[in-house]
Formats: sequence, structure tokens, C-alpha cells
Amino acid sequence: MTGVQHGTPAQAGTGDERAAELRRSRRLAGGLLVLVSLGFALAQSFGARGAWAWVGAFSEAAMVGALADWFAVSALFRRPFGLPIPHTAIIPRNKNRVADSLARFIRDKFLDTDALLAKMKRFDPADVLAQWLRQPANAVRTADRIASLLGGALRFVDDKEIRRLLQRAAYTRLQALDVGAGIGHLLTLVLRGNGHQRVCDEAARTLAGWVEKEEPRDWLAGLLVNYVTREYPKAMAGLSLMGVHADEYGTKLARGLLESAADWLRDFAADAHHPRRKAIDTAAQAWLLRLQHDPAYRAQVDETKRTLLDDPNVTRALLRLWDDIKDWLEADLDRRHSRTRRLLAQGAATLGEALVADDALREALNTHLQVAARALAEDLRSGVADHIAGTVKAWDDALLVHELEQSVGRDLQFIRVNGTLVGGAIGVLLYGLTRLLA
Repeated sequence: MTGVQHGTPAQAGTGDERAAELRRSRRLAGGLLVLVSLGFALAQSFGARGAWAWVGAFSEAAMVGALADWFAVSALFRRPFGLPIPHTAIIPRNKNRVADSLARFIRDKFLDTDALLAKMKRFDPADVLAQWLRQPANAVRTADRIASLLGGALRFVDDKEIRRLLQRAAYTRLQALDVGAGIGHLLTLVLRGNGHQRVCDEAARTLAGWVEKEEPRDWLAGLLVNYVTREYPKAMAGLSLMGVHADEYGTKLARGLLESAADWLRDFAADAHHPRRKAIDTAAQAWLLRLQHDPAYRAQVDETKRTLLDDPNVTRALLRLWDDIKDWLEADLDRRHSRTRRLLAQGAATLGEALVADDALREALNTHLQVAARALAEDLRSGVADHIAGTVKAWDDALLVHELEQSVGRDLQFIRVNGTLVGGAIGVLLYGLTRLLA
């Protein structure tokens, strides 16, 4: 098992390998203790005289060193022999304090705000983002990710609340909108480019094509027949006596009127100096002057706006605005060739190109990111420290001891080996000094 899983400490290497190494090092340290114990017993059995005296001195000191280091190593993880000896089972008993100290160390040494910001500045995130977004595949990947998030968000939003918010926002903005000034500005632009005449030309051509169709002819014929029958019944009776059918008469009259209207509309569209154009110019200029200089007229326009906004049909239309937007987005995001995804990808790629080409833009983005990072750094440092401390404190004591022994126990067993050999060497040295000074 590797990594950190379910709040357990990290494990390096396989458990079987580490357990085997720990067993071998324990056997080595334990075997040395048995060996020096046998040496001490043999030395005593031979009266600790002559060479055996030196063996006894070595073995006795080695036993003391081995037992002392065994006690010290064992006391790190547990109570030796299960006895409540003070300052034993150091790691499990001080786990919370160690957790807090470790968290503070990482927070202060590895997550220092100035150090993080300096590294962030060297990293130049704006340039990295620019180079990444320039790649078409990455732009598409970004668009897909944003679209997926957007699609998920659409499924979970509160439609009723969104409708109210949009309706309220739109109503507030429209109420504050100076419609008269807006129309006046738009009309100024249109008149400046003679756009109103082009609109009239297009309208005339379109209307001329429409009036020549059967539908408006039949409609107008019906109106004419009904009107003449109602207003001039004797004339219609006379036509009947003459053998002229009313519907046929109405259709012929309507066709003639509409053909004349179509001819007039085409002449208007084709003639840049048509007499009616000056009248249109005069009317447009007069309307513009009223919008610009007549407060009463502008107030009337604004009152018309408020009346429209208070109309229940407008209110219902504003409330349906969110449903229309949501339905369109959901349908578009489900399409194979989604317009939204395509626009998002184009936007991402455009942003990448703009960042590459504009040093000032990259610098501005880096500055904003650093400001945001500084604002978040303290919360981030505290959050990471709390997470580390909480994770360590949540580890099971027995599991923590087991994992630490598996990780560093082999080295600790060699402390026992060194203690045995160093203790024995010191024992021989002390015995030699006592013989020398005797």
C-alpha cells in the first residue's frame, strides 16, 4: 500500500519489504545482545580472570549499552513491558503536539506568503496561460470544461429565484433608461449616415414584393367588397343587374390598387430624388429636434415606457426571459456542433493570442493574480496547517506506531547494534584504565 489513504500515514515502499528489513535488523540487534550475554556468562563461569576478565568487561558494558538503547528505542513507540514508566510511548502520547508542531513548521517554512508570491512571479502564470490557450486543442478543452460546468449549473439553479432576479434587474434598468435620449442619439447616427433613407428603400422594395402576392390581394378585395356593400348597397345592386359579380369586381379593383402601390414603391426605391424623400427627411429632423429640445415630449416618451413596463404582458415576458435563455442554452450545449462551445473556444484562443501579443495585459493579469493570491494566502496557509494537524491527529495510535516503525525502525535497530558495540568498547577501555591505575 502506498500514499495516504483514509487518514492513514504515508507508506514508502511495500509493507512486506519493510517488515522483512525490520525483522532482520531486530534479529541482528537481539542476536548481539544474546551473544554478549553469553560472553558475560562464560566470563563469570571462568572466574573473570585473565583473558576472560577482558571478555567479561566487554560483555557487561555491551549488555548495558544494548539494554539501554533497546529501552530508548522501545520508549519512542510504546511502554516497555507495558509498565507506566514516565516519558515512554513518546510518539503516541505526544501525537497531537507533534501534529501541531509539524503543521506550524510547514505553514511557516514552506507556505510563507512572500516566498509563495516570489515563486509565483518567477512562474509568470499569465505567460503560461497564454501559451497554453494558444493551442487549439487546449482552447477546445477549456470550452468543453466551461460548457460542462455551465450545463451542470443550469440543472441545479433555482429557476423561480432566477426568474425573479432577472425580471427585477431588467425592470430596474429599463425604468432608469432615458428612452428619449437613447432614441435621439440613435436617430442622430442614422441621419448622419443617411441610414433612414436606406431603411426606407429596403422597406419599399420589400413591401412592393409583398403587395403583389395573392394573400394581400384577396385580403384587400374582401375589405373593399364589404365596405362598398355596406356603404353603397344600390351601387352593388346595379353592378349585379349589369352582370358583374361582387367578388370579381373587388378582386379586380384590389389588384389594380395594389399594382399601382407596387409601382409607386418601386419608383420611390429607385429614385434618390423622389419628392417624398424630402418629406421623410423633414419629419425625421423634426422628430429629432423634439427629442433633443422638448422636455414635455421626452417626458411623454418616458411615460409611454413606464406604461409598457407596467403592462402585465411585459411583466410575464420578463419572467419568461430566463426560461427562454435556459432552454436555448440547454439545447445548444446538447448539440454536436454547439454554438456556445464554439464561441467559448474562440474566446479562449483569442485571450491566449491577446496575452501573447500584449505585454501590458500579461503584466496586469499577473498583478491581479498576485493581489488575489496575497488576499487568499493567509486563509490558504491556515487551512493547509489545520488540515495537516487534523489529519495527523486523526491517525490511529497503533497504526501510526506501526507505520513509523516500518519506516524508520530498521535505522533505530542499528542504534541498538551501535550501542552494544560502543558500550562493549567503553567497557574494555574502562577495565583497562582501572588495571593501569591499580
